[in-house]
Amino acid sequence: MKLIPNFADLLHKVKLPRPEKCFLIELGNEEYIQKWIKNGEIAFELEELFEWIKTEYKHKKEYLTHEERKISEEVKKRFPLEQWRLI
Repeated sequence: MKLIPNFADLLHKVKLPRPEKCFLIELGNEEYIQKWIKNGEIAFELEELFEWIKTEYKHKKEYLTHEERKISEEVKKRFPLEQWRLI
């Protein structure tokens, strides 16, 4: 998931769309957030998605199995927490 191309321009003009419209879904994201996508767009509040991802993929858990660690690393790569704080 990445920010829309004109995010910075819209931010400076104070014309940003709803947070859900500020991100583009990249190839492969559906594997992790399929239930949150409708007609190719994010169909819920972003805060709900981010909390779900943290819980579902156990970002807060210290001891992960090998498979959970692989999934967690892929999710962190696709949905970087630093990017979420911009909105």
